[in-house]
Amino acid sequence: MSIEAADLLDENGKIDTSKVMSQSHSVARRGDRLDAEQASEIRRRLVSGESSRELAAEFAVAQSTIRDHASGERRYPDAEPDFPPVEFDRDAWAWVASESRSDDREVWRR
Repeated sequence: MSIEAADLLDENGKIDTSKVMSQSHSVARRGDRLDAEQASEIRRRLVSGESSRELAAEFAVAQSTIRDHASGERRYPDAEPDFPPVEFDRDAWAWVASESRSDDREVWRR
């Protein structure tokens, strides 16, 4: 979906910040709706070495949204992801499948 710059202007031709904010929020709400298949892809790609920042840009969502989907903190109405949740292993500086880490290992979600 694209918008025209003119859509963000008021009747005097000046930027209408409420219209800008409205567009920003609608993009965030749309982007926040990732499905189970996308969550699996995100998890696989994180474990393969891609960064949450790169994935956030690609999926047009916040980095925190990527982390939430990766760690299993989001739910999906129609299906569950086929790849297990992942967490960031601070010692290895890498994303790992949650099932493969020991419970006493310190984990930091970036």
